[in-house]
Amino acid sequence: MHEQTSEAVLAAARQLAGRQGLRDPIYLRLDRHTSMLEPQALGERPPPTLSIRVEGSNTAAVRALFTRMPVVVYADGDASPLDIQLARQANADGVAAIPVGEGAAHGVLLVCGDRAALADIAAHTERSIQPGDASWRGSRPGKLKPEDHDPCLGGRVRRAAHEINNPLGTIKNYLAILKTKLGDAPQIADELRIIQEELDRIVRIVRALVHGDDSLADLSEETDIGLLLEDLLKVTAPTWQPRGIQVINTPGAKLPLLICDRDKLKQILLNLLLNALEASPDNGEIRFEITQITNHKHERFIELQISDSGPGIHPELAARLFDPVKTRKGNDHSGLGLHIVRTLTEDLNGIVSFKTGSSGTTFRLLFPLG
Repeated sequence: MHEQTSEAVLAAARQLAGRQGLRDPIYLRLDRHTSMLEPQALGERPPPTLSIRVEGSNTAAVRALFTRMPVVVYADGDASPLDIQLARQANADGVAAIPVGEGAAHGVLLVCGDRAALADIAAHTERSIQPGDASWRGSRPGKLKPEDHDPCLGGRVRRAAHEINNPLGTIKNYLAILKTKLGDAPQIADELRIIQEELDRIVRIVRALVHGDDSLADLSEETDIGLLLEDLLKVTAPTWQPRGIQVINTPGAKLPLLICDRDKLKQILLNLLLNALEASPDNGEIRFEITQITNHKHERFIELQISDSGPGIHPELAARLFDPVKTRKGNDHSGLGLHIVRTLTEDLNGIVSFKTGSSGTTFRLLFPLG
């Protein structure tokens, strides 16, 4: 069942249809539950039979959705197979994809056309759709967009996201080829699965960055924190094994599943692990402990503790440990790791605290159950 298309999107579609050299547009709206771009009716026109899976797609529609900028591709250029098929069916030179809508109504208008009309869209993206027609530039109300801080930054972010999406699509294609070549050995299949999940996570992070909020990435699901940590340790092992560091993971028995945004939880664990690795000396030890606890109000939590074997945190630094700071560490450190941990933990309705001493530092996180 398709929801009613807004007047703003209908107006934008009519504007495109009225341009010389362009064919009838198609409206696709993002279904957040399935991560699919699904066709919607435009006025009296029934929706076409066309659905696009967002993850791993390099179509013009998905690229426009990610970058929030119009994307134009030509059938004889860098178009995806789906875009080429659409252009050929319309007897057109290529396809333009223009993002429309905000919040729960994120979507894309697709239109086929001749080279001159498409080139005009590509050359004048600022007037592809008038700003009031479908609010395709905007972010969710109340959230700052990158350009609110720096007028040039928003454009750079969108261009970077656009360029990042292309090599990611190539990597995922070759990953599929590797799966076929390497067969079904359990260990190989598991390692390739982890790579695939990390690539998908990059796509979601970039998408959230471009949108100026995290609404597209905020997808709660049942998450086994123990298995998530095991995967993370496999991925990061090459960074700590050569240093002789031992990472000990002692999850509690039969832990219940957390209902949370899996990507956010993974990012919390990764930042805490990287912080512990940085603090610990060669041949040191890092210990993870995961248990279920109940407080005096009979509220249940998953408790996670990560302890390093470093020298502890200086009192002056401890007082502002979770603040975003400009680091002096070098090596591309951003100084945001623990700030991100606190922010994402709060996003998951959790609590983070720490204790430190000369024998190391322990971070403690509590995530509510139910």
